[in-house]
Amino acid sequence: RSSMVYADHLRSEGYDYMANQLNYKPERGKGRTPLLDGGGSFLAVHMRRRDYLYAHPGYIPSIKGAANQIKRMLEKLQIKKVFIATDAKDSGICVMLYCVMKRFSLHLINETIVIL
Repeated sequence: RSSMVYADHLRSEGYDYMANQLNYKPERGKGRTPLLDGGGSFLAVHMRRRDYLYAHPGYIPSIKGAANQIKRMLEKLQIKKVFIATDAKDSGICVMLYCVMKRFSLHLINETIVIL
């Protein structure tokens, strides 16, 4: 949301992560920025699992199904990197890794695993 702005120190951490891990260098303080030429493009996914599985039964895809949707979007956009933030359990993450990592660079963060 445009009305929601995170604290400066959190935004700074995000910019640093994107620059160092994803090779992306947004213009600080400009809000939404266009993709820069010369690389750095990535797909960002916030994949909620635990509470959504109960709140929206039948609507949420399996982890493998979500991984396949991510893979299709990466192919459509011709992007090689994906950043995924999730609360999925570790066994589900392994399935996702198998489905997505074959041809793409995966940056995954959840409460127990950080894969860069």
